[in-house]
Amino acid sequence: MNQTRDRTDTILEEMGTSASERRIATLALGMVQAMRHHRMSVDEAWDELFNVKVYAGLRDRHCDRRLLKMFSWALELPNVEPLGEEALAESYEAIEALAESVLKATARHTRPLPRPRRTTKPAVKRLRLVGQERERFRAAP
Repeated sequence: MNQTRDRTDTILEEMGTSASERRIATLALGMVQAMRHHRMSVDEAWDELFNVKVYAGLRDRHCDRRLLKMFSWALELPNVEPLGEEALAESYEAIEALAESVLKATARHTRPLPRPRRTTKPAVKRLRLVGQERERFRAAP
């Protein structure tokens, strides 16, 4: 039995983590930009990402509700396309806003590194003194 794998199969296998949700949101933003600039058609976007198979996978894996809402907008693109550019622009804006909110929500929260403590150990004091003497020696004419 020969099974052909496509990108949607790969996307479905990787789903379930915030990193995969970020990846899907990033792909969605890129596709919307490509559609805005007429480098990708709505049909091509459907084949690549915005299809019922991916939506069902997201729903089954209980992914972020914003992703589901983004896909509901994206799944309507073939029906919106005949209505004209203004209707498409509204859909694109909604998809972009939802994708950006997913990216913000799943952003890695990083903490600044803790400041080093000042220590009073004798070896550290000696190193500081050596450093100070070296600076004085360099500064002397």
